[in-house]
Amino acid sequence: MKHSFSILLTMCILMVVGAALIPKLDIADKPLPRQGKTLTISYSWWGTAAKVIEQNVTSRIEGLVCSVKGVESVSSESRFGSGTVTIHLKKDASVSGVKFEISSILRQMRDKFPQGVSYPELSGGEVTSSRIKEEKNRPLLSYQINADMPDREYASWWRKA
Repeated sequence: MKHSFSILLTMCILMVVGAALIPKLDIADKPLPRQGKTLTISYSWWGTAAKVIEQNVTSRIEGLVCSVKGVESVSSESRFGSGTVTIHLKKDASVSGVKFEISSILRQMRDKFPQGVSYPELSGGEVTSSRIKEEKNRPLLSYQINADMPDREYASWWRKA
């Protein structure tokens, strides 16, 4: 008797948990596209060493971007003549809001960069849907025809019919 009570109690708990998760299910025919959670800032400074770009541009951008609400992590790469800063957003962050705030910061910083640095370009955070890409190449309808006669005879028979 004690054993059946624990089974019933476990089942009731699992039912409550399952009922609580129902609103999170995506049951549409085509799921809603998700927004990307990665932003990239790229810039160039023609003919400049990576160390100089890191000190004068990359570190400044990293420092200001880290303070934006919704940013989870920031990584960067400085190369000869150019650099990129990659920003990973938190799961619940508003991509559009964070992107707007970062672009405002970049606009304010533009005059403080050394002469010759290109305007930093902010990209990423677009709506992505891998399902749309898959559906482009997927056939809509396919047939398989089985017959006892050879292909050439069947093709000529089919044209007559």
